[in-house]
Amino acid sequence: MEMDFKQHLSQIPQLQHWMEMYPSAPNVNECEWTIPHNVQMPQDLYLTKVELDMHLHHSQGMGSSLTGIPGAPSGICGQLPLPPPPPSNVPSYEKHMDRFPSEKVNDFKHVIYNMLVDNHNNPKINSFIRPCTIVEDGVIRTGFCFNEEENPDKKLPEMYAQHIRKARLDLENQQSVFIQDLYKFYLRACVELLSKYFEKRDKYTYLYEDIPLFIPNSSLEEAEERIKNMKSRARKKRKAPAPANY
Repeated sequence: MEMDFKQHLSQIPQLQHWMEMYPSAPNVNECEWTIPHNVQMPQDLYLTKVELDMHLHHSQGMGSSLTGIPGAPSGICGQLPLPPPPPSNVPSYEKHMDRFPSEKVNDFKHVIYNMLVDNHNNPKINSFIRPCTIVEDGVIRTGFCFNEEENPDKKLPEMYAQHIRKARLDLENQQSVFIQDLYKFYLRACVELLSKYFEKRDKYTYLYEDIPLFIPNSSLEEAEERIKNMKSRARKKRKAPAPANY
């Protein structure tokens, strides 16, 4: 029993989702697909007629070909884009996020936030800090962690010196005993400052408590509001109600 071109395409796994999304989409006689204007198909994600022939041949175990199939395109005009990824309600992590401009970076939390934004926008280049998620007793905890492979014991003091002390440790004589001691001093100061607002889980991991510092795809305005509402852990403990005595 002869199948038409559309039925053949529906048997190719890569095109099944496309056929489900656009059941009446292809006008194969004109070699066109109805693609939404907001879907951009990379040029290298195309199947030619020859590739479709080979796929059908191997997947069906017979010498099926587009040649002679009703409605099948001929020649090189038969280029069909692969289907887009399945729709999802989860926000795309490819969305570009904005950093706080330098004139608004007046808090170490802004510094950490900007670094997390850099990691979000280009994780391959900006890999020193990244978001992390752990599950404790069925409860999901989010936070951030520093990449051990990028020497946090050196970078964290340099960050603290640059943004808190307005100094550049990395430009100083690294062989100086005084500078080496300064690295240790600023590392302790940086850890204490981070622990003031975030729960230190291990040497390089910090977890949010009630308010997350970084939320993927959120706006700068939302981030600023979260930062304004973040209180130190010690202050929250002082304001916590005392347990009732029975």
